[in-house]
Amino acid sequence: MDAAKQAQNVVQIARDAEAERIRADKQQAIAEAKEDADSHQEERSRAEWEEAEQNRVSEETRKLLNAAEAPDADPATVVSKGRQAAVNLLSTGGPWTKQAAQHALTGTDADVRQWVDQGRLIAAEQDDRARVAHIADTGEPKALREAAKTALDGSYADVKAFLRTKAYPGEEDDDRLRATQILASATGPAVKEAANAALDGTHADVKEFLETGQYEAREHDNRINVLRIMDSGGPRLEAAGQAALQGPPEYLRNFLDVGQHLAKERDARAAVHHAEMQRLVKRGMEAAAEAQGKAYEAAQSAAKARNAADEAAQYAQQAQDSASQAAQYADQAEQSAQQAKNSADRATQAAKTARDAAASARESAEQAAQSAEAATSSAVRAGAYADSAYASAAQARQSALEAGKDTIAAAEAALKALKSMIEKLPDDGAGEQPGDGGSDGGGGDSGDPGQEEYRDLEIENNLSKADAVVILLDIVGIFDPTPTSDTASGIISLIQGDWKDASLSAVSLLPYIGDLIAKPAKFKEAFKSLNNIAEFAENKAFRERIEHTLRSFKDRQQLEEAAERIDSFMGDAKKIYGKNKKYLEEAKKLGLPTEGPIPFVPNKKEGIKKVGSGRNKGYEDAYGNRWV
Repeated sequence: MDAAKQAQNVVQIARDAEAERIRADKQQAIAEAKEDADSHQEERSRAEWEEAEQNRVSEETRKLLNAAEAPDADPATVVSKGRQAAVNLLSTGGPWTKQAAQHALTGTDADVRQWVDQGRLIAAEQDDRARVAHIADTGEPKALREAAKTALDGSYADVKAFLRTKAYPGEEDDDRLRATQILASATGPAVKEAANAALDGTHADVKEFLETGQYEAREHDNRINVLRIMDSGGPRLEAAGQAALQGPPEYLRNFLDVGQHLAKERDARAAVHHAEMQRLVKRGMEAAAEAQGKAYEAAQSAAKARNAADEAAQYAQQAQDSASQAAQYADQAEQSAQQAKNSADRATQAAKTARDAAASARESAEQAAQSAEAATSSAVRAGAYADSAYASAAQARQSALEAGKDTIAAAEAALKALKSMIEKLPDDGAGEQPGDGGSDGGGGDSGDPGQEEYRDLEIENNLSKADAVVILLDIVGIFDPTPTSDTASGIISLIQGDWKDASLSAVSLLPYIGDLIAKPAKFKEAFKSLNNIAEFAENKAFRERIEHTLRSFKDRQQLEEAAERIDSFMGDAKKIYGKNKKYLEEAKKLGLPTEGPIPFVPNKKEGIKKVGSGRNKGYEDAYGNRWV
């Protein structure tokens, strides 16, 4: 019996140690949840991608800008406050705003003053146009997309007005329908109450409910549900619930959807283990009691043999007590066995529920990820345009300074180059200035030699028009590291030729691409079989342009084909221009790129010729590409 009781003590010690581990894990989970909640609050304080740029400016930054813009501000104040504001916008602004701030901070005082006066406003407009373009591409329903496109065709005031309201024909009916659907599927009282109140109110009330109210009400309902579930479970469920209550709102939803079932399963598995240990201990105690009873029965028989009637009666009572105790232990063992079975059933059911809930949560997460990916893609696209535009502005500024112009003139040259690049942005709503239809005034497909390759890309590579534009700009971005070709980069048209088939399908490059930029030796080694590319290994601008474009390919084979084609372009250009200086002079006179990764390659027999008009106008090179 002593051994059985010792086993009982060991089981209890193990349970106490397990409870201590649960408490420690709970405290760690709560601490992590609080940290995530703090991070969530910081993220919520930052404006969403679709919010107008001016609304993303913090109060501190706004005060700095007001001080810099004050009519009586002296030049030193303008520069000092302007630089501080630009530093702040590096972390909160949109892609264009960040690039504009960086351009100002890396420039002279004249660049900062110009940024305060014009530059940041130009960048803010481009960021806002990019946001509206994102809605025009991905918004639901169709009427919202059409309204976004209409705003893009208008003035900047139209763009800001749309971002502020996102209004479209039929919006109120759609919003009331969405609110009604939320009400119908609501399970908590707070959401139901908020939905009913909104539907009884104005359209503004409904919009407020859809944009913020429903989430606040749902969080309240979720907290109540978490507390209710915690009260009905084991220690692991209680710990998971406490962590959920301390974390951001998604912790509550995750707990209700999946976390509670996983915690219930762990509690049930632990209960199975505990019940099984108890069963074994009780069986041991039952066996010990039975053995004790047998010993008392033997002692009773011995006492009877000695005619010790009183002693025999005492042993008989002890044997009977041991038998009763053994029966009690047997019942307890059976109860533990049944508890183990019940806990195992609960664990199995909890595991199944958790799997089903996890599958549903994954589906919801995938849908959310698609929306997030679309927003990220729009931000990346805007960033690519901004990078290209401000690179051109920086080169124009540097060229002006090297030409002996003062800092004010250099800043003006940079601004002029920036505006020129903005005017050349593709007509996908990501940044074209309102009212600017290009040189032919129409802005329609019939007169735009770039429209055909957009359609080809969309059909052949399952890319959107906007993504196709980014890829074309990426390719153009490495054509020629001179200011001349950079300012012309947005108007190169690759209507036909093998280049398109060899290059245009975007995703990622080689894992060592970062080293290719940082280390010329590695760059040269990577392209050692491509002599014309390797020749430019020491040219950092060249390496950066190569990397920016080649990172877009899906696999190594596509990368190698594109690199070989670039090398071939460069080699042919070197031979042709080397033999016929007339071609070189003519190409430079026309503003065509003659150096860098991909130069214009004139036809050996015909030289440079103007080809046709309309979508066929331009200069056709030896590869059948047209450059306009």
